[in-house]
Amino acid sequence: MMRGVRPGYTVIELIMVLVIGAILLGMVVSGASGYVSRKRVSNARDAFVYLAMRARAAAIERGRNVSVHLSASQGLVMVNEGCSPSGAELERLALADEFFAKVEVSPDPLRVCYSPRGFAIESHTNISAPTTVSFVIGKDTARAIVAPLGQVGGVR
Repeated sequence: MMRGVRPGYTVIELIMVLVIGAILLGMVVSGASGYVSRKRVSNARDAFVYLAMRARAAAIERGRNVSVHLSASQGLVMVNEGCSPSGAELERLALADEFFAKVEVSPDPLRVCYSPRGFAIESHTNISAPTTVSFVIGKDTARAIVAPLGQVGGVR
């Protein structure tokens, strides 16, 4: 008497499908974590560029000096009225807390003071050549350039 073939999958086939699924899932998760790191570092750079642009716009709108102070050691960006860090604080962003990014810049702290005309005031700005600001998370890095006249832009 012939035995009939039973429909369905064997245990070996089911285990192979689960193993292949686990391998594919592992590849997706490792790729996603790299993506998140790259986005955080570029978001930190973009936030710094945005704050510098806001400081310039605030100086023009208010008709008064407004400054940007970037402290790499504290991972902090501040926008203040006047050219001193002790002026009234308009905005503050903790890059290390919000984006988990380490900031690298020389000189530290970086200061740019915008005049009511929107240009950096040389005597209150501590850079004399284009300066690179790096935002680092692990092996991912994003950079912004700060020019002596106060222009700030991200480097792609």
